[in-house]
Amino acid sequence: MLAAWLIGIGGGLWGQLAPLVAGGLVLVPLVALLVARATPYGLRVVLLWFTVPFWLHSFVISDPRTHFYTIALPTALLAAYAGVRLWHALPRSGAGRWLTRLPLAGAGAAVVCLAVPYLWLLFLQQSPEYQREFPAHRPSLYRAQYGDQLPGGGNFGFPRRDGWPAIGLAYQQGGLHGTYATNQRDRIAGWYTRGAFTCDLPDTYIVATVAGAGLPAALRRAYAPVGCVLVDNKRLLSLYQPEPALPLPAPLQHGVARAAFAALPVPNFPLHDALVAPAPMHPTDAAHAQWQAGVRLHGYDLGNWQTGGQLDLALYWEPTQKLPASVRLDLRLLDPQGKELAEFAPACTDLPPATWQPAQLTRTQHAARLPAPLAPDAGGYVVQVRLWDQTRAVWLPLVAGDTALSLPLAGE
Repeated sequence: MLAAWLIGIGGGLWGQLAPLVAGGLVLVPLVALLVARATPYGLRVVLLWFTVPFWLHSFVISDPRTHFYTIALPTALLAAYAGVRLWHALPRSGAGRWLTRLPLAGAGAAVVCLAVPYLWLLFLQQSPEYQREFPAHRPSLYRAQYGDQLPGGGNFGFPRRDGWPAIGLAYQQGGLHGTYATNQRDRIAGWYTRGAFTCDLPDTYIVATVAGAGLPAALRRAYAPVGCVLVDNKRLLSLYQPEPALPLPAPLQHGVARAAFAALPVPNFPLHDALVAPAPMHPTDAAHAQWQAGVRLHGYDLGNWQTGGQLDLALYWEPTQKLPASVRLDLRLLDPQGKELAEFAPACTDLPPATWQPAQLTRTQHAARLPAPLAPDAGGYVVQVRLWDQTRAVWLPLVAGDTALSLPLAGE
């Protein structure tokens, strides 16, 4: 109460310091209990688990959002521990033992009976979606101080059924391929598409109706609807592709695709759009991926090449100096006998070597049309990487002396 009062009277400089002062007042007894000799080691672990996130999210981090849920488990364990200690502290014999224990047992049962159904509604029940459709399906028993208007913040942890397993299955089976873009979160889409490459002018634009907005205005004249994903007969995802577009044979069904997608093994797929820092799926050896002109290839990502149609490739470059405008990147797919199968072209934004900045990692995207699906293990297939100087009409050599770097496909 004192901590809350200190924060409530805050203003000016004191308003900035009040949370830290209040946090200190709360932290003192928690730390004292942590270091007390009489505190059991198991209790210390739970106290530490509770204290650190509670203090940071309550008094230091300005907008913790759903990260506050990290204290839910240690809070429940501490409450249960306190209840057990109280139970054992009550009289174990005599006429009055039930008069003291029955209310405690009843209170514990009431908490469980109230909490478990609420947790089911929030985090396990998928139809109807309680949080997304709030307050339509809220029982009158569960009312909060915010009334019928949910507070803003994160949505992490709540079940969502937008139909993405149907998109993922279509990518794995070859019904969809190439780059995509969406108004849904990249990390959601990236998981289900298994790291398919994104692009501002994609091969497929996926519009999630519940995410707000829709097809960008800049794409409306060039893109046409080709299909949708139905969830309980509701259109929750709409698919658009560049004109002339070939419509899908039928709407994708979430109910049918969900189990089939879940049964598929999870491959090693690129995380380029899910991480803050670039992390190539296939890092290269610095000793063999360095050109004498002053540029290194750190690694590469590959799209799903097993379904045929198109092979997407991303390269991660770091030059030590500016490259001349006459240098061009040459990428070709070779079979195990060294025969050229396809040539890569820039995908999305063309970033020639002259635009790569020294001491910065530059990611370039490329795509090649495959004449036929490759063998599942792709043994012996490589992407040949070369740099061509148009002015001197020579291939730029690597540090090792070769003029071409071979990048094996996944499975090598």
